[in-house]
Amino acid sequence: MDSENMPRSRGSFDTFKRWLKRTSVFLFILISFALIFLLVWSIRGDTQSFFAPNPEQETQQVVALLKEVMLVPNETPFVAKIDNATTLKQEQSFYRNAKDGNYLIVYNSIARAIIFDARARKIINIGPIIRSDEGQ
Repeated sequence: MDSENMPRSRGSFDTFKRWLKRTSVFLFILISFALIFLLVWSIRGDTQSFFAPNPEQETQQVVALLKEVMLVPNETPFVAKIDNATTLKQEQSFYRNAKDGNYLIVYNSIARAIIFDARARKIINIGPIIRSDEGQ
């Protein structure tokens, strides 16, 4: 048979191939961005880092980490993140080894204050709470 006498369905097939090629490129780019996003999300470690921190949840996480290294009372302690360690070191020797990012955890029932490094999971210092009414 001559190529002149063959039916011409080749044009629609070429159009389909071009559409398929463009769609494949688009899907490849879309999937690549999704994978990069998931990789960055997993490297950051937790979903909370993309949103405003929840203080109650942060307190629970810090106390849970402290419980791994120390026996603590069954009470909700006061927890504060240290963000001015240099100033605190000058004011009180209790903070001498504290760093910004450590936590001050206070348990009233045992009258103890604890400086805790949650990242390293180490207790930096433990000291008594001296109330002003006790000194009189």
